[in-house]
Amino acid sequence: MRSNRTYRTDRIPPPPPIAQEEEIQVVEEREKTAWILRVRCYDKQGGSTLVKIQVLPDMTASTLSVCLSQAVTAHSPVPLDPIAGLFDQRDGIFYSLEYILSLPEPPLQYSFSVIRPLKREQPKKHSWSLVEIFLLIGVVATLIAAYFYGIDCLGYLWMILLELHYFLVDLPLRELYRYGPHLVGWEGLELAEVCSRITYYGNKDFWGRNTEECLSIYQGKEEAFLRIARPIAYSVFAIVAYIAVRHLIKSYAESKRNRTDRVVLETYNAFQTLVRLANRQVYRKKDD
Repeated sequence: MRSNRTYRTDRIPPPPPIAQEEEIQVVEEREKTAWILRVRCYDKQGGSTLVKIQVLPDMTASTLSVCLSQAVTAHSPVPLDPIAGLFDQRDGIFYSLEYILSLPEPPLQYSFSVIRPLKREQPKKHSWSLVEIFLLIGVVATLIAAYFYGIDCLGYLWMILLELHYFLVDLPLRELYRYGPHLVGWEGLELAEVCSRITYYGNKDFWGRNTEECLSIYQGKEEAFLRIARPIAYSVFAIVAYIAVRHLIKSYAESKRNRTDRVVLETYNAFQTLVRLANRQVYRKKDD
């Protein structure tokens, strides 16, 4: 039998209406207490992605660690262990999650990273050496001479090269032959005494009266010495240049070798991850 009894609903009081101002205040309080944690993730190609995680006021370090692991794994192909802290992108200092959550003011202006951020190599400022300055001056002088004198500047350039050869090679060797020790030179003796010892004829007074013949004999001996000493000097210059170039190449190779190879680093991280996963499986089997 269906009952014809009716119920009065007007006795149940309706819920008190919430004022719009109170709703706005609640939303503002939630926005003030919750903040966004910025975490940068790196991929295999060397790029990076900024991940934003909302941190609530009552969130614990373990909950934040789980959130970080899930968010970072979504952008990184390598699974990570439970995250205990983050690296500061500015100075590379590692901060625990407890410390980050206990900060009086949330770090909203800068981001963190799960791995240690790689320092970008700043390009070194080029410093002009003395040799480069002289080479630059020589090139500028050659261009100016070619502009004003045309093809005649080649003759002047050849004269300059001969003068440089004389001051760098011939003059030091001549001074060595004239004033060098007894094994290679004449120890600064007078020209007449030198001619007397070369020819084994006459004395100092005799060759002092025959200066032209003495000078001709000495120049012949000096030229013979230069023909022997020049190849030795050229060989020394070549060896010194080879050592300098080899040292520069070696220094450049060492600087390239010390740079971080991203592929090797990622391979090492992947190997470590595989080892950790294998250890977890072993521990799980032991626990079972």
